[in-house]
Amino acid sequence: ALAGRQHEMRLHGSLLNSVLADQQSQVMLVQGMAGMGKSRLLAEMVDFAQQHFLCAVQVEIQDFGGDRHRAVCAALLKSLLDLHEVTPFWDQLVNQRVGHFGLQADQMLVCRELLAMSLGAEERLVLQAMGHAARAQFLVQLLATIVARMALQRPMLIVVEDAHWASASTIETLARVMTASHEAQVLWVLSGRVEEPQRLADLQRMIPDVAVTSLSLAPLRPHEVKDLLHQFDHVDEAWRHQCIQRAQGHPLFLTQLLMADRHECLPDNFQHLLQVRLDEVSPQDRHALRLAAVLGQSFSTADIHALMPVPGYQLDALVQHCFLRHLDGDRFDFLHALIRQGIYEALPVRQREAMHVQMAQHFEACDTALAAQHLHKARQARAPAALLSAAQARHEDFDHEAALSLLLMYGGIDYAPRDEQAYAMLLGDVHAKMGSMPQARKAYELAVVKAEDEVTRLMAKVALAGVLNVLEDLAAEEALIDEALPQAEAVGA
Repeated sequence: ALAGRQHEMRLHGSLLNSVLADQQSQVMLVQGMAGMGKSRLLAEMVDFAQQHFLCAVQVEIQDFGGDRHRAVCAALLKSLLDLHEVTPFWDQLVNQRVGHFGLQADQMLVCRELLAMSLGAEERLVLQAMGHAARAQFLVQLLATIVARMALQRPMLIVVEDAHWASASTIETLARVMTASHEAQVLWVLSGRVEEPQRLADLQRMIPDVAVTSLSLAPLRPHEVKDLLHQFDHVDEAWRHQCIQRAQGHPLFLTQLLMADRHECLPDNFQHLLQVRLDEVSPQDRHALRLAAVLGQSFSTADIHALMPVPGYQLDALVQHCFLRHLDGDRFDFLHALIRQGIYEALPVRQREAMHVQMAQHFEACDTALAAQHLHKARQARAPAALLSAAQARHEDFDHEAALSLLLMYGGIDYAPRDEQAYAMLLGDVHAKMGSMPQARKAYELAVVKAEDEVTRLMAKVALAGVLNVLEDLAAEEALIDEALPQAEAVGA
């Protein structure tokens, strides 16, 4: 049971009643420091909604690997449609689930792409011709239509956890869906760290027509701490008192202190405590935890089995020690992001980089973007080429947000040589496809400067001329064409 937070739950219940009474959606923003109990509170809100016969949908945004905007939108769509396990009959199952929503042809095409359904050559040509802005609009319409029509049948709670890790594109998409479906009976609940408030602040500015309630989680009050202690009746009273004094109402720190073996001296902080608790498990379990921390917040047993030197290793002991929790199927995640972060940051740099190289080799065949990011984390000389190649692949697959995220990583590389011209050209292509013409102009101008031969310089100028035309800077376009024509003749173009 949730310890304390009765005030927060009363507020949640009041907002649900308001949504039902007014038949208008509302947004609840839950902010707090890391470890303050946001995830546990959201889980209680989901349970409460389900007990009162609401449809509850939940999406968690991961930190490592980038936001992967399309992956987040796909996760939300799958959760709305109750699609979890990929089956051999995936296309038929999706068609069955979306068939009664009355989607338009363009919305259905975006749905098929988002859910990795089989697409014919003609459908891919339609998507390519559609353009980024049109696809983004159809995605919003797709999600808003499904949300609104589901809420007609049954009021909804939609939870987005860890929104501070979302990309700007994800926040914009969520805001547009909220606005488009604001007359539906939906309570949106988004959580974020108070240390990283920008994303939730951006969201609030984008939804002026939707009622927003902000909740800031404070440390547990004394009577709430007493509620929590009921779960630790087996712990010596004197030790419990010392833990309470040290934790100062921080729920994660307090529970981890109470779960640790008793020592002569209390750990000074969470990082120290985590090291003490790591010392309590076997070397094999410690290695598994470190591998998992490098993998990210969430991971599969298949990944751990492939990476562990011991065949058939099981994660049960780490669940029992409250480092990990089992999700569904073969998926596990860390009990809290701070646990994963603490284990990761405590790794010696060389060991951490070696593990990232190991991860890159593991993911190379199935996820080139993730493999490239692991190489980047390991500061490997081949990381720039891997990031550029992965960005190109994402761009060609219409996932321009993911391509841009990879290119931003590439632009920050300071440990290996970079192909500045290829980077600038691809950056310009991505920005142009996303309709960000001023940024595309800057990128193509850089590509012209960085070109090492006349052919690549000419290609950059041609691309730049197209952008100048869209921006209606006709004088600059004409001057550029006059400059490029003799160069084209010289290289036989």
